[in-house]
Amino acid sequence: MAFFFLLSILWMVTIFMFSAQDASESTEISNVVLKLVKNVIVAWMPNSSDQSQIFFVRKLAHVTEYIILELLFVFTYRERIRAVNVPVFKGHFYGRLLGIPFVLGVLYACSDEFHQRFVPGRAGQLRDVGIDSIGVAIGLGISFLILYVSYLIHKNHKTLS
Repeated sequence: MAFFFLLSILWMVTIFMFSAQDASESTEISNVVLKLVKNVIVAWMPNSSDQSQIFFVRKLAHVTEYIILELLFVFTYRERIRAVNVPVFKGHFYGRLLGIPFVLGVLYACSDEFHQRFVPGRAGQLRDVGIDSIGVAIGLGISFLILYVSYLIHKNHKTLS
């Protein structure tokens, strides 16, 4: 449990540090990323303005941050469940395996946007909580797929043994 827990804390600190950047620092990073992926974005959004491309990059960053955070939350909680020797795909623990990390991810998104209200040039926005929550949901889905495939492989391996 300590490994994924530590990674979760480090990733939350990383998100906090990105959110603590003032508007000019944040825009500068977005511009660097935009230069790196501009050809891909132009292919997806051929008639888009630079402003809409920057918006896309910024919101994609939100989603990506929270996909990673949710993966870490799910695997942290999974390790906790394993520590008490409860099968991951049994009864109410399955719902808790998905539900508790989801709630934690959304709550962290809310706290992150609240934090941004105190950073010069930044504004915490409910829309961004929604975008972050989309990342949480995607991360939850990816986690479920990883855990379920792992469960099936383990189950089939036991059957073959």
